Amino acid sequence: MLRPALELAESEQQLDHVSAEIADYVANSVRQLSEQLGERFIRPRIARARVLGICPPGERRYVGLLLVLELLRLDGIAAGFSGDSATNDEIRSYARRFAPDQICLIVTGEETVPGAIEIVRAMRADLPGVSLVAMGTAAQASRTDFVEAGCAYVSADPAFIRRVLRVARPRRPATVSSADSDANTRKV
Repeated sequence: MLRPALELAESEQQLDHVSAEIADYVANSVRQLSEQLGERFIRPRIARARVLGICPPGERRYVGLLLVLELLRLDGIAAGFSGDSATNDEIRSYARRFAPDQICLIVTGEETVPGAIEIVRAMRADLPGVSLVAMGTAAQASRTDFVEAGCAYVSADPAFIRRVLRVARPRRPATVSSADSDANTRKV
């Protein structure tokens, strides 16, 4: 329901039927709604894997990535987002702290492709065991460049990217927090 609204706003902006402010308003509304909807669902307590969503500096259309991350959270995967205005150094620092099993990068604007490829190469150097996935129309158009830089998968289809991220195995075993183990301990 939210994705078609976002796509319609983008297409109407490209046809100059609505202003950039209106398209940004729709994108921000969809982002806020996806966060609010994600809070309503019960999430499993044990995370199977950790996925980090990142967007290169200058990327404006990152709402699709946020929707994928929310759906992954519902699947029990710990998902983080580096932010929409982070620099390459901030993204690298956050990725090292978050310690993801997989990184999902969104690239929809042609102007952000060189920066995105630079981020992929940096992530490959910083976190060599992490699987990198790129999504978005610009990523699909520059597929060979992303694969050469180190991406395992590249697609413009968010549903395919979600499936790829869901089936991956975490590098670390799942742990139970002390609060969970205390609740399950039976005292005699």
